[in-house]
Amino acid sequence: MSNKLLAALILVFIFFILIGWYVYFFVLYGSTLVFQGNVEDFDIRLSTEKLKTDFQYNCRENICSYQKVPPFLYTLTISKDWFEDYISQIEVPKNWETKIVFSLQESVELQTVTTLSDEPKSTQELLEDKKLRLKYRNFYLYYDFKDQWVFYMRDYQWKLFLYHDLVDEERLVADFEKVWKDNIRISPIHGTTKFALSIWWQNSLFDIQTRQYRGIDLKQQILYGKKWIDSDEIILVTEVWSYIYNLQKYRSEYFVLFHDFVYIDNNTLLWLIVPTDTKRKENLSLDSAVWNTLYRYDMETQGLREVYASPQDIDQFYLDSKDDLIIDIEGNTKRLTNY
Repeated sequence: MSNKLLAALILVFIFFILIGWYVYFFVLYGSTLVFQGNVEDFDIRLSTEKLKTDFQYNCRENICSYQKVPPFLYTLTISKDWFEDYISQIEVPKNWETKIVFSLQESVELQTVTTLSDEPKSTQELLEDKKLRLKYRNFYLYYDFKDQWVFYMRDYQWKLFLYHDLVDEERLVADFEKVWKDNIRISPIHGTTKFALSIWWQNSLFDIQTRQYRGIDLKQQILYGKKWIDSDEIILVTEVWSYIYNLQKYRSEYFVLFHDFVYIDNNTLLWLIVPTDTKRKENLSLDSAVWNTLYRYDMETQGLREVYASPQDIDQFYLDSKDDLIIDIEGNTKRLTNY
């Protein structure tokens, strides 16, 4: 028997083993779990050492059922904001319906914190309280952008659901097929109410204010974005280049001069020059520049002035609402008011 034929037979054998394993555990002997509790809108996590994975669900009502659960020993965790977690060991039998009745107890510690003061809390204080509660829930992914923007993802039956959370409500942004966490990125568009969502190389924009969600034509993962001098356009920075995206025409144009930049006004902009920009440094007579450097350029006088230099990579730089220059290096931000 040739090696190729033997390898083919082994692959076929492994394939049928996997099919048989799936049919055995998920089809023939998959069980149904029914959860009934004293609260609504709670999260469920089933963890098992056998599969080295977790099953996560979100139940909107006080009773939910889930089918085709493999028959194993699980650690069950049921959680909800302002309540203590319910944790238990459950044995799921083969091809059987099991009902789990539980009762969540309100968290005394959190209740005490909220009654320390009779004064009503500000919107920002309420938001920080909610962020604290959300942070420790069993989300697939969680994003806190340090101001009023919080995003998180729930996974259910091989799909992901992206939510944007405000102080008083939860908004579903989009749902899509489940992918690995490392292939998902949510990036702020600084100076706007928009965010970019990248899944693999597919990109979309979400506007928190208008609640519009739309795909865009870029096929590179977006690192972040920022406002442009024209309100109908934004700058999108990818790992390769920067693009100017038109919000009315839904079209992006490649910016050929620099990898990353900021327009200060119609005549002035900031350029980022990195050590590997050999050709650009040569054209600008900046051969001696060995650090990552931001330069201010006046398009009328063609004057060039160094603003900031760092031996570390400059991850982001943009103008905030006060038109201060914000520079982000490995999560640490620096603010420049005179540039």
